[in-house]
Amino acid sequence: MTSSRLCAILGCLFLTQGMSAQPVDFSIGARAGFSFTQRYTDQTNLTSATSVFRSDSQRAIFGPTFEAGFKERFAVEFSPTYRQDGFTLYNDFSARPLPLPPGSTTPLSQFVRDNGFTWDLPLVGKYYLAGKDARVRPFVGAGASATRHQRTVEIFSQVQPDAALRQAQALQSESTEWGFGPVVSGGVNLRSGRVSIVPEVRYLRDSSAPRGSRDRAEVFVGFRF
Repeated sequence: MTSSRLCAILGCLFLTQGMSAQPVDFSIGARAGFSFTQRYTDQTNLTSATSVFRSDSQRAIFGPTFEAGFKERFAVEFSPTYRQDGFTLYNDFSARPLPLPPGSTTPLSQFVRDNGFTWDLPLVGKYYLAGKDARVRPFVGAGASATRHQRTVEIFSQVQPDAALRQAQALQSESTEWGFGPVVSGGVNLRSGRVSIVPEVRYLRDSSAPRGSRDRAEVFVGFRF
């Protein structure tokens, strides 16, 4: 066993023993929010063919939240969030067919439908600016997030093998993409009895998203018990 691996094991044991000596406060809840950034944005391009791209991504996001509080002002939070993503793309090649080698099948039109959903899986360390007994507890947090994007792509095409014949084609594929990035957050825990209302803002980076939409800013309102 290498010395670095031994040090890591001893460090984990020391941290575990230190935490076990402190009372741990667990809380669960749920939250819903709004994302200022969509994975895909609408656009219309006129090039060698007429293309129309429509985003089907939803801005609404929601999910459960779990928190473990240590000592007076420190906590660790795991709050996965779910959102729907996707797009619809239509290409019309009939007005200006693409130049292809002789004997090739000529595409006339293409309809692409991308149905997907995204789970953000952030693990955040939090610091509260007030003690556990305070009714108003502002906090800041930082950590890392993994993002899992699941998508199903359906492609419907109309092709022309020769001048007198037209055919329809259909293809379907499924894929999973993973992204990683930092996450920072801030908000306030408003406690009333056993229930807390938690408005929060969050920034995270998703390396699996298209360029231009990898940085996301989100707002939430959560309830915690």
